[in-house]
This record gives sequence, structure tokens and C-alpha cells, in this order.
Amino acid sequence: DIPCKTKDSLNLDDSEEVFNYILCTICPVQLSKPALGYNAAIKDIGARDRDWVVCPPESGFLFPCFTERSTDIHSVLTYNKDKIAANRIKMELEGKYNIEVLTLHVDVSSEEEVKKMINETILKFGKINCLVNNAGICLDNNFDDKTVSEFHKVLDVNLIGPFLTSKYAYKHLMKEKNSSIINVSSTNGIDTNYIESIDYDASKAGLISLTHNLAFEFKGKIRVNCVAPGWVETDMNKDLEKHFKESEIENIILKRFATPDEIANVIYFLASDEASYINNEVIRVDGGLSR
Repeated sequence: DIPCKTKDSLNLDDSEEVFNYILCTICPVQLSKPALGYNAAIKDIGARDRDWVVCPPESGFLFPCFTERSTDIHSVLTYNKDKIAANRIKMELEGKYNIEVLTLHVDVSSEEEVKKMINETILKFGKINCLVNNAGICLDNNFDDKTVSEFHKVLDVNLIGPFLTSKYAYKHLMKEKNSSIINVSSTNGIDTNYIESIDYDASKAGLISLTHNLAFEFKGKIRVNCVAPGWVETDMNKDLEKHFKESEIENIILKRFATPDEIANVIYFLASDEASYINNEVIRVDGGLSR
């Protein structure tokens, strides 16, 4: 299942549609398979000449809209478990779209693997302009059944991962003009709490705190912002019970879930020159969610 256009409905002359399709197929959502992350580094985004390191998960839902900004894209695709899928994506990107791809095995909660990812990205492309921390897993469970192991696993991916990628990318980001870090948190980290997701909620609240701390630490040399989505139409949420989804939609002013593109567009904007004066902010993208 692809949370955007299907392959048969693609307009191959529309670069935005084509690239969004590629990005969506890279990131299948499988809550039953809590892998630790895909990552990608995207180079030469149009005239802005951005080198991106994007850390989205197998179980996640977001990719920035690199789309029509570039016809000369290089990427680093990293995987945690599914090497076959990563190589399939590499072949499709290189064969159909003439995009150079380097595949790497990375667990974003492993310090050594994150260091290796950053080092190999620099060795291949020479620089990083933007880091997007979007890795995340959710292991919902009843409070009485929640284990310490589950709690640690969620924190390791959702919070320790962004800390590690920021720690080892920031010296390279410091060298570039208008570089930025964008952390993808959630309204669950602010005020929409669910006891089944207590570890997820805590990790997303911690990611907001990490955002503020990094913004002050880098003193404007790297802009650090946070996007906090509400409900999004993804495979992760497709199996929600009907009555629960309807009740949640009633709490949203726009009366619907967001599309992945609506979140991705905010991420792209924050990374662009148009957002050069936005720093240390948490931007809710939730359609007017109220409680």
C-alpha cells in the first residue's frame, strides 16, 4: 500500500508526483515490524544546493518534498533490517530516475552506526545542509502490560537517535550557510496523551526539549525547529477502529486527518531559505486539534 498516488495513476511528466511516489514506496508502514530506521541524504536540491540527511523509519510516514526542485539528486539510503527492499529501491531510483544511491545499514539508536553513516555521507557528498530527525516507533500496550524493554526501545529510537544524529552531524552543518535541524515530534508530546503510548508520548516530549536545547547551543549557526503533527492518513493509522477514528476527527476543526504531503511541505519550508528567520519553534500541524 502506498500512502499517495498509485503507480498506475502517476503522471510521469510531473516530477513532483514521481518523486513523492518514490519516497512513499521507500517507507512502508509496518507496526508489527518495529525496525529502527531508514535514512537518506539528498544532495543538490535545486538552486538552494542543499545536502540532506533525512532519518525516517520503516514504521514512519514522512519525507520532505524534494520533488521538482532538482533533476540532479544523490541519496544515501540506509536500512536497519530489510536489505532486499533497500536494494530494490536503489535499483528503481538509479534505473528509472537516474538518481545515484548509496545504501548503508544503520540502526539510529547505535552511536557507532550513526557515526559511520555521517562519515560515509561526508565522504561521498562532502557536506550536509539539513538534518531531518523523523525516526520513530510506537509500541502501544496496556499500561499494566508495558515493559521496561518496550519503554527503552521507544526512547532509544525516538529520542536517543535524534540526539546521536545531531551530535555527529552538527560540525558539518556548522560549515554551511542557513543549515538546519528539523525534529519531527508529535502533538502527543504536547497535550494529546494516550496511556497506551506513554513511552511514545514521553519520547516526543523529550524531542521538543532536545529541539530547544540544541537551538540555544548552536546560537543561530544552525537553525533548530520542530514539527508536531497530529493525526495523519498513513498505513500506521489505517487499522484504527472506526468509532475511535470518527471520535478523533470530531476533535479536529478541519474534520479530517492530514495527508503525508501536508506534513512534508512544512518540513521542506523549514529547511528552505524562506524560513531563514525561524528558529527554536515547535510548529503544530494538526488541523486545529482540540481537546
